[in-house]
Amino acid sequence: WPSWSRKGPLVYAARSPTTSVLHWLDMERHEDRVLAPSLAARTPAIAPDAGRIAFATGDYGFRQAAPSTPTGAAVAEPSQIYLVNDKGEILQKVSDGNANHYAPSFSADGKSLVYFVDRDGNTDLWILDLETQQRRRLTQTPEDEVYPVWSDDNLRVMFAANYDGNFDLYTIFPD
Repeated sequence: WPSWSRKGPLVYAARSPTTSVLHWLDMERHEDRVLAPSLAARTPAIAPDAGRIAFATGDYGFRQAAPSTPTGAAVAEPSQIYLVNDKGEILQKVSDGNANHYAPSFSADGKSLVYFVDRDGNTDLWILDLETQQRRRLTQTPEDEVYPVWSDDNLRVMFAANYDGNFDLYTIFPD
C-alpha cells in the first residue's frame, strides 16, 4: 500500500510473516528507511507537505493480536490511526475509542484526515480536522463505506461502498 507525495518521497507498508513495517523511500537519494518500527503499519498516507504520515496499525481482519493475558487468552487490540513525522516520531494517536480505525487519507491542503471506522460490525467514514481536533461522522448507513480518498480540490471524498451487494465507487461532499 504505497502513498506518494508530490514533493518526492514515497511511504509504504512492507509486510513480513509476522508484522507490517512502515518505510520512507526517498527516490532522489535512493534512501529507504524504517519509520515507527514498533507499530504494525497498514495503509499509510503521506501529507501534501511530505512532513507527516498517517497510518493504521494492525491487521485488517479485523483485530490485531496483542500479548496474551495471564490466563493465556488472546487479547484483541483495535486497529488505530497514528500520525508520525518524516523521522518516524509519533506526533499523535488520531483515533479515539475502542473501535477499529482504517485507511487514513490527507486532504489536499493537509488540514484534515478522512478514514473509516468499524463500530459494531458496520463501517462509516469520519473526518478529523487536524488543527481543531474535531471529529465528525461523514456517513451513517447500515452498509459499509470504506477506503476514502480526498479529491485534489478538497471538495469531495471518493470511497467504496456496498449499497447493493457489490462494492462500487461513490463521492460525497464533506461540507
